[in-house]
Amino acid sequence: MPDDPDDLSPVERRIYGLDRSPPPPHLDALGREMVERTKLTFKLFRRDFEAVGSVASAAFVAGEITRQDASDLFVDLGHAISLPLTERYLAQGACARLADWLRARPGFAELDWLAPRNRMAIEGLVAQGEAALAVQLLRQHLHKAMTAARARWRYVGAALKAIAAGKPVPTCAQDMAERMPAELDLMLLEIAECEPWVTAHGAPSDAQVLADMRDDIARARRRLPG
Repeated sequence: MPDDPDDLSPVERRIYGLDRSPPPPHLDALGREMVERTKLTFKLFRRDFEAVGSVASAAFVAGEITRQDASDLFVDLGHAISLPLTERYLAQGACARLADWLRARPGFAELDWLAPRNRMAIEGLVAQGEAALAVQLLRQHLHKAMTAARARWRYVGAALKAIAAGKPVPTCAQDMAERMPAELDLMLLEIAECEPWVTAHGAPSDAQVLADMRDDIARARRRLPG
């Protein structure tokens, strides 16, 4: 990020999280219109997504939409492009290609993954007879989220041992230790949100994986002070 935030373009301000204003009410309909205008191949979600962005850019150049609308569509604000594109991929039966794109997204390992677009994708996969793929996607998401959480609580555990031994630790480690109980609660909530699909459409071994995750979290909590 540049030293002076004022040097950032509207798109960059969105990307860096400096502009958190909500999407304008008309953006959803505009995103759907851009998707409808685009000749989709259904071969690679990312390329079709970029093709929709090109159509939106052309609409701006032609004076059909504003610069702000073009910027908001470029960053997929409110999933204005990716949500209707997800719907089109599901309707086309291009489920595996949609799942590939969802796995590749930067936020795949983050908590609160079941935002409206992703929840709709999971429900759509089930409706398309791809329940096994939906369960696989949810398990892979939880695995990545748990891997990140385990790394943090192991770091916190090492810091707590150092504190108990009278050794100095970075301030960030102390802050992480204070936040860890809340983070463990959030991880449990993430598991609970994914569980209905896993229970309904997965095998007993899938449900056991989620139970093992809860056990790991319980053990981590017992090692925390208080």
